[in-house]
Amino acid sequence: METIAFHNDPFFAECRAYGRIKEAQAKRMLKREVAVRCEGFLLLQDEDRKILEGKGVDFEEQDVAEGGDCNSGGGGIDDQKEKEQKDFVDRPQKPGKRQGRQPVRAIVKELASTESGVEAPSLRRILRNISKLNRLDIYNQNIRKDNFRNEKLVDFGSSWTEPHCILEADKDEAAETRVQDLVMFDEMVAMESLKTHVRATPNWLYCNKLRSRKFKASSGSLQGAV
Repeated sequence: METIAFHNDPFFAECRAYGRIKEAQAKRMLKREVAVRCEGFLLLQDEDRKILEGKGVDFEEQDVAEGGDCNSGGGGIDDQKEKEQKDFVDRPQKPGKRQGRQPVRAIVKELASTESGVEAPSLRRILRNISKLNRLDIYNQNIRKDNFRNEKLVDFGSSWTEPHCILEADKDEAAETRVQDLVMFDEMVAMESLKTHVRATPNWLYCNKLRSRKFKASSGSLQGAV
């Protein structure tokens, strides 16, 4: 259960995806930015919480900790605090096991453009970037216009990065996940009514995925009506 919680935690999903991206960049496997740059993370303190709560942010199910860097326990703090922080970051959070508030963990990214950049002329570059991430065994699973800034993906909270316990345990789920970003790309193009010949999937695969999703949705509606 701890492994499942770890692999499905949005904070760790971001860390694992960006960790893989940084590894690929260091090895020159990625020559351009495919995602909005990650600067690190923050574990928010009480003062931060109060300020954000005053702006209407709800932290009812979240906790407080300290700050750091995505690649390490942080910098500019004493050894004890660094060790405590690293222990915290390395430890998946177990729902229901913690007394008090859960940690407020924030991923810090570069200030990005307000424009998505998802336009017909840019689709081939966007698809190429998605394919590069998939070849690195990163599956974003949230391919939509609102998740792009200047043609780059911004949110990896729903992503799965291999090795992943669910993909290892369920072959059907693994097969579907590995093409999901491509199917979602084609859905995005259709939803935004972009005129282009760029497609991520063969037509038969796209249609099968649409039928599968419609069947699941209709099954859920029927069960709710019974």
